[in-house]
Amino acid sequence: MKQVILHYLVALLLLVVSMGNNLWAKQNLPQTPKNKKEVPYSFKHKLKTKVVANVLDPQAAYNEFLKDKNPYMDISFYLGLYTKFKATLDSSGVWENLPNGDRLWRLKLSTQSNLITGIGIHSSDMTLPKGGKLFFYSDDKKFVAGPVTEPNHKSAKQLLVNTIPGKTIWIEYYEPKAQKNKSTFDIDALM
Repeated sequence: MKQVILHYLVALLLLVVSMGNNLWAKQNLPQTPKNKKEVPYSFKHKLKTKVVANVLDPQAAYNEFLKDKNPYMDISFYLGLYTKFKATLDSSGVWENLPNGDRLWRLKLSTQSNLITGIGIHSSDMTLPKGGKLFFYSDDKKFVAGPVTEPNHKSAKQLLVNTIPGKTIWIEYYEPKAQKNKSTFDIDALM
């Protein structure tokens, strides 16, 4: 009987400590109000520039996927290895000058293949200056990742954006006028 009571007391103590840690974390971590969720610039403003999609063909990746027959890997692993795609702020996408002097860069990647249910991005060279904001979102705008900002990535120049669901992914970068041409964002792999 004493042993059962001891187990209950230990469990109760662990529960109290765990609740205390959760309360402390909730009080000390910065909280973003639910109604203050930041969205890409293009969601709220009408833009003049049309963006033509870069069409991705995953056939080479699919052929390797079938050849390997690895039950622990999905097609996205092979897409990253065998789909040759490179993009930078200078070589791909569309820049648009905004009325206040800031700029907006947008890139649209799309596929018609039924093999793909989402697209992810890897960048091995990224520098975002103060005020720069990078977003990733689905064509229907239901799935948004970001903003990635200067404080988010200060210690690393790499970025991995997990799969955004759908056959199209939009990448949008807002560049303040004072930071013109100080940004780098090089996509070197898709997933």
